[in-house]
Amino acid sequence: MLLRPNALASPLLVLAAAIVASGCLSTHILDGSVSPDDPGAAGMFGGNAPRPVARTLPLEVFFLRCDAGDGSAAAALWNRVDEQMIDQAIRRRLAANGLRAGILLGRLPDPILAALEPPLTSGDEGPPIPANTADATPPVVRRVLRLLPGRESELVSLKAAPDLVVMEQGDDGLQGASYADALPYFTLRAWPAADGRVRVDLVPVIRHGPLERSWVGEEGAFKLETGQRRKILEMLRCDVTVPPDGLLIVGPAGAPSSSVGDALFRPRSQGVSELRLLALRPLAPGVDPMFSPADEADGGGGGAAGMTTGDQPWSGIDRPPGAD
Repeated sequence: MLLRPNALASPLLVLAAAIVASGCLSTHILDGSVSPDDPGAAGMFGGNAPRPVARTLPLEVFFLRCDAGDGSAAAALWNRVDEQMIDQAIRRRLAANGLRAGILLGRLPDPILAALEPPLTSGDEGPPIPANTADATPPVVRRVLRLLPGRESELVSLKAAPDLVVMEQGDDGLQGASYADALPYFTLRAWPAADGRVRVDLVPVIRHGPLERSWVGEEGAFKLETGQRRKILEMLRCDVTVPPDGLLIVGPAGAPSSSVGDALFRPRSQGVSELRLLALRPLAPGVDPMFSPADEADGGGGGAAGMTTGDQPWSGIDRPPGAD
């Protein structure tokens, strides 16, 4: 007996064969949120899933070196800085520990612009002569950071010291401690604001002692890290909102001593008489993601985390010096 195919099943077999021949792509979503024709869309059996675009805050960071014996350059800079834009309680705690901070509005100061000018030349013959021939480190080091909002980065102005004595002035009076293999630095975090300003959070930290392994809790999980102990000077937290045309200046205050400001900004090498300043400003107005369209996201993530030091010259300037 011969078996005849079901007349109703033939169209179904033809439809199934057509689906297989089409490459097994997933069907279109009715609301248009995912489509197989869109680049990067994920299909039922593979494909590239769309990746979220990171929004970063570009910050320009300067490390300035000044002669401690001739304080005219630093004084001229501080004369233009408005320290009243920093909260009074923060200024009082900073001053008690040998630190000062303020906001400078407008163009970059002349000391910074002069150091960022092209190097001097020896005339028509011979190679260029750098302006800082006597020292391998230029008077101004410039870095450009792209920070993820709230992600911590590190700003280091000086090299580590084998033995460091620091005196801290707190609510309980004056206290001192000695740190071995110490590296003082600032932790930096930033957030955009809805009005174009950028909120900057600086906290002094002293990393010291031998390398140790410890469990660190982060994002609901524990991970094993190797590093030195950290002394976080929470009382000296500097939380400042910087306007788009503003430059945050932080540096040492008072005579040389064993204060926190000296640990952060005065080199401890023998025969070296200098002090250093830290300056940073937003390269672009900050925009809170809540108030910005999704298609204006910044995909750059370079320099979002890590350590930024001021002991090496910059490798290049990707923005004209002094451009506001």
